[in-house]
Amino acid sequence: MDISIRLYPINSVFTGEDWESISVFKEKAKEFIETREKTGPEIISIKAKRLDCGGFKGETNIPKNKDLKLFYLSFRFFYNESDSTNFSKIRNLISKVIIGEHEKLYLKSLRHQWQMAMSRKHMSDFIQKEISGKELLKLWFNAEYFHPDLEKKKELKILNNLLSKDLTRSFLYQTVVMAGAPVGLLYKAIEPLAPGNLFISVPDDFIRYND
Repeated sequence: MDISIRLYPINSVFTGEDWESISVFKEKAKEFIETREKTGPEIISIKAKRLDCGGFKGETNIPKNKDLKLFYLSFRFFYNESDSTNFSKIRNLISKVIIGEHEKLYLKSLRHQWQMAMSRKHMSDFIQKEISGKELLKLWFNAEYFHPDLEKKKELKILNNLLSKDLTRSFLYQTVVMAGAPVGLLYKAIEPLAPGNLFISVPDDFIRYND
């Protein structure tokens, strides 16, 4: 184990259902990390040019749509609020059983990173309209990738007409990359956790955020 990582004990108050949720989260998080590594760049290049007609033309280096679908499918388990593998549900579950202040601060930092990805505003530099990462996820996931929501399709079409499909796809990709970071870190933290091994793994150094 990396010397900058330490194991910290927890208080086990998990039910059988809790353990099942943790197990499935770890399984899906591992799949997500593997998919992310195969998908494409985390450093995203976006170029936007205003057209005479009032719209925008975008150029980006994000992966092809076929790869993106697999990437987003593997991420969906942590985004959907109804799933037991939802990032916030698992993070909250672990936060209830940690003991030390160091571990508590680390779980808070993961929550902050997730919230930053969901609340980050896009497009303010391009048009007089802002849309959050969470709103982009709802639009694209419900209109294009997973659900044939006609109302969301209309909203997404309007947004794509204001900017361009390439730009809105790039902002969506940015959101998932940002939100995927704390997912991966939470997975590493609870990877050793099991009914017979009541420990989580926390780095010595990490960015601390004020509530």
